[in-house]
Amino acid sequence: MFNLNDKGGWIVPAHTTLLAGTVIPNYSTLGPGCKLGYGCELGYGCELGDGCELGYGCKLGARCELGAYCDLGTGCKLGSNCKLGARCKLGAYCDLGTGCKLGARCELGHSCKLGYGCELGYGCELGYGCELGDGCKLGYGCKLGEGCELGHGCKLGEGCEVEGEVVTKWPVRITGLTYNCTITDGFMRLGCKRFTHGEWADFDDVTISMMDDNALEFWVQWRDSLLTMCKAHSGVTHV
Repeated sequence: MFNLNDKGGWIVPAHTTLLAGTVIPNYSTLGPGCKLGYGCELGYGCELGDGCELGYGCKLGARCELGAYCDLGTGCKLGSNCKLGARCKLGAYCDLGTGCKLGARCELGHSCKLGYGCELGYGCELGYGCELGDGCKLGYGCKLGEGCELGHGCKLGEGCEVEGEVVTKWPVRITGLTYNCTITDGFMRLGCKRFTHGEWADFDDVTISMMDDNALEFWVQWRDSLLTMCKAHSGVTHV
């Protein structure tokens, strides 16, 4: 651990690297093997697990907790009381609001921004430049493509995938069918195929049959129900 001894001096754990300009206040603790880049600043009472690495100019608010082997890129900022599980990885210039919580092994691309009190489950992945409003919650293993935006209070269930769109409400997630289904404001994903609601509505049987061996049989059975859900979710008529 890294803390004050009874004489007011710092105790530096084994293999810890602190570059010039690093600021560590009282009652912060660092595990062995941590590496802090030039100009990093830790708030009061922060705790960093073994082997954490912080790039140039990272700033952590008071009482932040990083699990073992977390990796923060250049210029990352964490508000107070943020908690990151083990082996989380944040790209350069990510900005997390106060009270954000990330499960273990989450990965955020460069310049992601999370509002106050966001929660990400284990193994979530956010692409470059994603923005989450205050209080968003993502379940286990969710994936957001580059530039996705979620409004305040959005919630995504386990395994949801959103790519390059603005999401203003909780996506519809359907499992147990031949193809898992996710319906967002403007798109529907069936298995590995993702198109707009309107594109799905316009596909003919030949186009559907070329997607997969079982696709046409599935589509004949579920087309009307799925497009009705798309309509209800987006408020736009497609059928």
